[in-house]
Amino acid sequence: MTRRLLLLCVLSLSTAVCVGAADQRGSAAPAFNSSRAWDDLRQMVAFGPRPAGSSALKSTRAYIEKQLAAAGLTVTEQPFTATTPVGQVAMINLIVKLPGRRTDRILFTGHYDTKPLKDSVFVGASDGASSGAMLMELARTLKDKPRELTYEFVWFDGEEAFCKDWDECARPGNPDNTYGSRYYVENAKKTGTLGSIKAMILVDMIGAKDHVHQDHRFD
Repeated sequence: MTRRLLLLCVLSLSTAVCVGAADQRGSAAPAFNSSRAWDDLRQMVAFGPRPAGSSALKSTRAYIEKQLAAAGLTVTEQPFTATTPVGQVAMINLIVKLPGRRTDRILFTGHYDTKPLKDSVFVGASDGASSGAMLMELARTLKDKPRELTYEFVWFDGEEAFCKDWDECARPGNPDNTYGSRYYVENAKKTGTLGSIKAMILVDMIGAKDHVHQDHRFD
């Protein structure tokens, strides 16, 4: 991800807060608890590498669901099986919906898996955990606020490639990456719900110090 794209992610996060504030009709913007989000990030990292289909990602998923349930939020699992270079892999997207006055939706999305690397222990503090934790806290922050549009939070599974490089195992019609988001879109088309999505905000790699995501000291 380039520095330009990282800045776009930060701007997207600002947009998400502004959306919540706009629905307040002049009231104070909701308070985002950064300390609580940091604790969630630390817990995810403690599970270690979390590639799609791994027991560590299963534990991460259980943690996310438990924490959100404690906040009074209902998590819906969206299971699917992806065909990958390493075979069939069971994956699960996580979805939290906050109904608004209208059924038109704004999506707040990110991924919670990490890239499988054989030559290093990649725990994805910035790549996966930071965005996953931010979505958790944002959902908690906005859950009791009045909303014109429906908010939907999605934690995508299987966004990382199994091959070392995204282009290494490129396959026509089924690239080795973005399995969760592609399945989400395909399912929305089949169920006829794609048209209700009016905007999507994607956050990724928002936790690296000084936006230097290449430095693995932060992963």
